[in-house]
Amino acid sequence: MELSACLSFYRSRRFLRVHRSHIINLDHVVAVLRDRVAMRDDALLPIRRGRRRKCAGPGRTGALKS
Repeated sequence: MELSACLSFYRSRRFLRVHRSHIINLDHVVAVLRDRVAMRDDALLPIRRGRRRKCAGPGRTGALKS
């Protein structure tokens, strides 16, 4: 399966590619910081600028900080 096909499969299931190296489950995001995403397991992952707003949806305990 090609990468583009994999990404479209995951995109429909609440996953988002936030960086070249990371695809995350949006249900596990607890906070969106300026350049990082905080996950439930305390991991801090880098995030591209254009992806911040897609991660900071309703129900997040953290706030979007610019």
